Amino acid sequence: MSEETTEIYKHNIFIKCRFKSSARNLYGLILIDFNPSGVVENYQVIASTFSETYEINPQSGWEDYENQIVQTKWNGKYNNNITRDFQLQLDSIFDDTFQRTQLFEAANDYDYGAAEQMMYDSARRILQDKNMKLELSIQEVSADEITMVRNQRETERQQKYQKEKESGFSVEEGSTVLSASLVLSPVNGKPLYDLKIGEKIMIKLDPSSSRNQQYISLYNLKSDNNTYSPVPAEVIDIKATSKTDPVQILTRIEESVYAKSIEDERQVKLRIYNAATDRSIQAMKSSSQKAVIGKTIANYNKQDYVIKENSGITIVLSIGLALLLFILIVAIYILL
Repeated sequence: MSEETTEIYKHNIFIKCRFKSSARNLYGLILIDFNPSGVVENYQVIASTFSETYEINPQSGWEDYENQIVQTKWNGKYNNNITRDFQLQLDSIFDDTFQRTQLFEAANDYDYGAAEQMMYDSARRILQDKNMKLELSIQEVSADEITMVRNQRETERQQKYQKEKESGFSVEEGSTVLSASLVLSPVNGKPLYDLKIGEKIMIKLDPSSSRNQQYISLYNLKSDNNTYSPVPAEVIDIKATSKTDPVQILTRIEESVYAKSIEDERQVKLRIYNAATDRSIQAMKSSSQKAVIGKTIANYNKQDYVIKENSGITIVLSIGLALLLFILIVAIYILL
């Protein structure tokens, strides 16, 4: 990009999209952040079967889009495969200098028609829905404004953490407390405000924690396509410092293993553990042990096959050497 272009554009440009595909029952958001030089500083995308993802106002600020995407991912309410496909599609656009520049300049010129057409074509390649709907808005933001929003968000996060710390749960010494999110069931679930101590609910361990990863492996919660299964847990305690603050829930997965979940929205419905359809923690641990044994047996069989194969090669070589020696002896006898 020329120096002249760099001097014209003084602010970051955010492209904010929301889309929905009725045919695929998918809803999503896209947020792209260009710096004044046309470099993509950050982008985020989410595709979900939950229509609430699409309820954000197209004119909402970039920070609202970012919060919605982050929260949807944190709650696990998104389609991992479609989201990944969108990310790869956007990567290909940003890697192409011509396409990236086209999109950047369309946004800077507030050329909604050109910018929307590029984003629509990209989304349609993924969703394959000719009736897909996409809405786009453009927002110009100074670097100072972005810094101020991020600093304010960090301050709020620290304050929230401090409140949680002050109202922390007490567990027996030597116990482990994991971080988790609640599994929601909007249709058949139980409202959070009706939840009682002693009930069993489904939770999802946070995979970003290294400590949690140990228990994810122990309970065999990770599938081959990198998704994570929920785990049943008994509600031990429920806390909220005020009517407007997040609700904190302490659950027990098994003896000396607890999980703490935080929910901002009190009207959500939680998925209750169903012994007829949901695996118990004992079954999860058992399947994990079987998986380990299966891998061990597979490795043993492989090693055994290699040993047998090597033994066969050794026998063939021995017979060959014996024949060669016999031929050599016969040849010497004839010559003599």
